[in-house]
Formats: sequence, C-alpha cells, structure tokens
Amino acid sequence: MPGQNILIVEDDRKTAELLSDYLALSDFNVSLLDHGDHVDHEVRLYSPDLIILDIMLPCKDGISICQELRSLSKISILILSAKMDDLDRIPGLESGVVDYICKPFSPEEVVARIKAILRRKSFIESIEGKFAAEPITINPERYNTTIAGKDLHLTLIEFQLLKLMASMPVLVAAGVSSTSALTLGKSVDKYFTNI
Repeated sequence: MPGQNILIVEDDRKTAELLSDYLALSDFNVSLLDHGDHVDHEVRLYSPDLIILDIMLPCKDGISICQELRSLSKISILILSAKMDDLDRIPGLESGVVDYICKPFSPEEVVARIKAILRRKSFIESIEGKFAAEPITINPERYNTTIAGKDLHLTLIEFQLLKLMASMPVLVAAGVSSTSALTLGKSVDKYFTNI
C-alpha cells in the first residue's frame, strides 16, 4: 500500500494535519482540502485511492459530496464526523461510504482502517474475475472456491454468500442483516456455519 494517494477533506486544520502526519508515516501520499467546493475537481485531477471526508464542511456538506462522487467513481470514502447518532450515519452509508469514524478518534485506528479498506478494495476489484489472495481463490465464472488449492465444494447459495461478503465489506463488518439475506432468497444462518 505504500505510495497510495489519500485526499483529506477536513476544515479543522489540526485534525487534517494530524491525520496527514500519521498517513505520511505509513508512506501514503496525502493531499488536503479544507472545504467542500472542489472535491470533484481534486478527484478528477489526482485520482486518490481513498478520501477521508468530514460531514460538516464549509460550502458543501460531506453527504452531498459523497453522492456527487458516486456519479464519478467508485472511490473509497471514509466519513469523519462529530455526529454520534446512528441515524446520522445511515445517509452516509447509503451514499456509498465504506466506513464511518466519529471524533474524537485515534489516528492509529484511522490509519489501520484505511489500510483495511484499501485491502478490501483490492479484493473487490479482483473479484470480477478470478481472485487469488492466498490461501483463498474465488472464480465467479466457474462458481468455484478453493483454499490452499483444495476445492471447497460450496453450494450455489454458499458461493453467492461468500461472493456477497467479499463484494460488500460493510455487511461483513456490521453483520449481515435479515433484509440483506433476503436478496439470496433464504435465511443464511446455516450457510454461514458451512462457510
């Protein structure tokens, strides 16, 4: 992950600089913006791998920015906010946010979450075709999954569930809800046990 580009959109200078310093120590290239006006321009110009986005910004709020960015790209967005209520988090998660961190926070935790997000992003990008991240290999074209070269012999539902978890890490982090499970047409509890 060294050398990946992170854009921090945060109006509090101390917070932005603290995050920037910690990210730089982990070999990330960091750009800073202190308002919401030109985020789309920065994304087009510099193609960051991830954006750390505050919700309450001058000129334009983070949720609006998130919705605009979704029309441009699938960039990973981590929301940073002082809002603690779960109801405040839902619009962000529905807007394509991959993670949500409330202030105050530990900069070490933010860096660790960013690394995890970027690993998942790499996994998701590769899931379109055959994916191999030792020891797991998922081949969506053949509905085949192996661990250390041994075929898992998953049922179709188990395979779909594994692929769903791989493609939607927010579900895995939060736990698959019953409404998410309905997209598979059955209760998934017994399949989790098998996987």
